[in-house]
Amino acid sequence: MNKRRILIIATLVALVAAAIPILKIIKQDDFSSTPHSFGVSINLPLTGPIAFPGKSFQEAALLALDDLKKESTSKSATFDWNDNTGSPATAATIAKRQVLSDTSIYLVGYSAETLAVQPILSATSKPIFSFSFMASITKEAQIFRNLISFKAEYPIFVKYAKKRQSRKIAIIFADLPEPREEFEKFVIPELVLSGWKESDFVMFPYAVMETDFRTIVAKLAQASPDLIIINGFNTTLAPIVMALRNSQLVRDGNVIGTFDLIDVPKLIGDEAVEGMALATPKFLIAPSKKALDFQNRFQSRYGRQPSYSDFAGYDFVLIVNDLASRLPNTLTPQQLIDAIQRTNIEGVSGHITFDQDGDASPLVTTAVFRSGQLTPLE
Repeated sequence: MNKRRILIIATLVALVAAAIPILKIIKQDDFSSTPHSFGVSINLPLTGPIAFPGKSFQEAALLALDDLKKESTSKSATFDWNDNTGSPATAATIAKRQVLSDTSIYLVGYSAETLAVQPILSATSKPIFSFSFMASITKEAQIFRNLISFKAEYPIFVKYAKKRQSRKIAIIFADLPEPREEFEKFVIPELVLSGWKESDFVMFPYAVMETDFRTIVAKLAQASPDLIIINGFNTTLAPIVMALRNSQLVRDGNVIGTFDLIDVPKLIGDEAVEGMALATPKFLIAPSKKALDFQNRFQSRYGRQPSYSDFAGYDFVLIVNDLASRLPNTLTPQQLIDAIQRTNIEGVSGHITFDQDGDASPLVTTAVFRSGQLTPLE
C-alpha cells in the first residue's frame, strides 16, 4: 500500500471519527446546535362577526415577531395567515391548501373550525394548535392549545356557585359546541354531585348572531334565579348585560361571566358591569413585569390594552421561536410533538409548559368589577 493510499484512508477515518460526536449532538433531546426553519400555517377568523379574538391574536403575534427581530435569540419562522371568517366550510377549504404547503405547525380556529379541518390535517400527523375553548378538544394527541379555555374556566363557575350557595342557577350561553360541553358535561354534573338537582338549572341558549335579549331575559326573570351565568363573545355579552340591567336583575355578585366579559366595558362602559364577577386569567389582574412591559408595548402600537387572546398570540410566537431554537432541520412530526410537550419557557402570560392533554392554560381566578377596575375575589 503506497503512502498516498495510506494518507487517504487516514483522512477518511479522521473525518468519520469527527462526525460521530456531531451525530450524537443532533440526537440529543435539546437539538440546540441545529436551529429549524419553521413554517406556521394559520387558519383563523380574522374578519366577520366573531373575528375579534382571532384578530387580536394576530396583532399580538405580529408584535412578538417584531420584538424577536431585535434579539439575537430570534430564529427563522414564517407565518402564513389565512382568514376563514368563522366559517367551518371555509376553514376546511383552507386546510386542503395547507396540507400541500411545507409547514411545521398548523393553528386553527374555534371548535367548529377545528373539527372541520381535523380530518384533513390529521393525515399529516403534524401538530395542530387550536383556538377552541372546548374543554376536551386537546384530548387528541395531535392537538395543542396555549389559549385560555373552558377547561380552566368551568371550575371557577362551580366554586363560585358553591361559595354563594346558589340554589337556582340560570345560564345564558351561545348555542355552540364549546359552551354546551362546558355547562352540560362539567358545570351542571359537578354541582349535581354536590347536592344540586337538575331542576335547579334553567338554560337559555341563543344564536351566536343574536343581538336582542329582551325575550330571553324576560323568561329568565320568571325563573327567579339567585345566580346568573353569562357566556358569549364581547359583542353578545354587551347586549346581555344591558338587558339584565334594564330588567333590574343585576345585584352585587349575582352575575358571573366568561372571559370575554373583560372586554365588555370597552363597548358599554364601566357602570354597566359594576359588581359583576367573571372568570379571568391572573395575568390580567396581577401582571408580572414581563406582562406589564408587553401591555405597554401593545398599547403604544395598537391604542388599546391587550386582552387574553393578545397574550396568547404573543406567547404562541415565543413557543414557536423556542421550538426553532431546539430542533434539527430534519425531524418527524412525532419528534415535533414530543418537543412541544417539553416546552418550558417564560411568556407574557407566565410560565409555559404543556400538560398531558396538550394544554398550557394559565392560572385562572375570580374577579369582580369595582369602579372600573378588576378586583380579585381570592
